[in-house]
Amino acid sequence: MTITPFLWFDTQAEEAMTYYASVFERSRITRRPPRSGAGCMSVEFELEGQPLMALNGGPHYTFTPAISLVRRAASTQSDIDRLLGRGSSRDGGVPNRCGWLN
Repeated sequence: MTITPFLWFDTQAEEAMTYYASVFERSRITRRPPRSGAGCMSVEFELEGQPLMALNGGPHYTFTPAISLVRRAASTQSDIDRLLGRGSSRDGGVPNRCGWLN
């Protein structure tokens, strides 16, 4: 049995999945149901081998810095800079101290 993080979005689950998969090289989309008039209700994907699910659940909950995706690896500074550059180029992402990206 494994634990799969489940991310709640208002309406952006598919967009977020596609974006996250573009940032991390060893990533893949594992389930994207056919679109209905409202888009996909839930999607599944892997980032660096970690399975995740995302749901379009409405505006009831939002992300805060209390949830983080952490990449543990022996990376070079150029690898870290590349990932931070990909993340900060989208929707106002801001690099923070110690390699965090808000």
